[in-house]
Amino acid sequence: MSDRDALNAAIEKYGAFVGLPENDIMIDLATKIHKAENNDFSTSVKVVKALKYGPDERNRIDVYSPANATPSSKLPVALYFHGGGMVSGDNDINPVMYGNVGYYFASNSCVCILSTYRLLPTARHPDGANDVTSAMKWAIENCAAYGGDATRITVMGHSAGGSQLGTALWGGYLRDAGIQEKFACYVFLSAGLWYDVLNPPTSINMSNYHGTTDIEKIRREDPLSTFRRADKETMASWGKMWFFLSEFEFKEIVEGTVGCMEAYRKTMDKFLLMECIERENHVSYMYSLGTKGNRVGPRLLELVTESFK
Repeated sequence: MSDRDALNAAIEKYGAFVGLPENDIMIDLATKIHKAENNDFSTSVKVVKALKYGPDERNRIDVYSPANATPSSKLPVALYFHGGGMVSGDNDINPVMYGNVGYYFASNSCVCILSTYRLLPTARHPDGANDVTSAMKWAIENCAAYGGDATRITVMGHSAGGSQLGTALWGGYLRDAGIQEKFACYVFLSAGLWYDVLNPPTSINMSNYHGTTDIEKIRREDPLSTFRRADKETMASWGKMWFFLSEFEFKEIVEGTVGCMEAYRKTMDKFLLMECIERENHVSYMYSLGTKGNRVGPRLLELVTESFK
């Protein structure tokens, strides 16, 4: 069985996975494909790691840019927040992930900024939303130094990263920071927008993150509930948003995205933009981003390279 066949088999087997062991298996399988393809970006992409956007150790950014980019290049920018259930994840969880995201966009004439944020056990709501807001402000103020155009930044949040992005946008953190309207598009990739507070591991992680065992309080503070409370004027102010789900997605993620769709349709009388990624699961399409046959990379590149102005 080839590495690609093994990954495809695991995608179907772990379509509804919720645990770290299954996640580690997906990482290992996708990493094998990256290594087998052996893409060499050493001369075409410049990488600057561990730039600080805040005081905490987790307030770190890595920037990937075309080697020939200059401050006058005005390239589109992809700003990416990783997943990990608010307990794990980083800008580089192994020598391949998530450098694959940075290399993919930078090798396609974009600047890519990878950002991490505070996690459990020390983080508490709304630390993640505050970190995302600070990182986005950093991107506006600093991307030009790496060849980026501050008026063409597309923000992407995968899984828990999408949860933090949703809270930052819909909870008013970006508005209060004066940066909400400065981004070309907000992209939610299998985002954690609704919390299954009755079942582990979410029930455990969210009780810790929100600092309470009060289920109703946690539900009020989740991104979907924040989204639903917005009026028409507020929803309109959020600008362009794009949602992605995988075909083999698990219920918690589907419930959050579909809930946002329903709330937006009821309030705005039109549909949010959403796509389903064929034959992928919750993590596979990001772990294999940049490999041959990856289904979401070209679509995300298309979104990033359009200005939506």
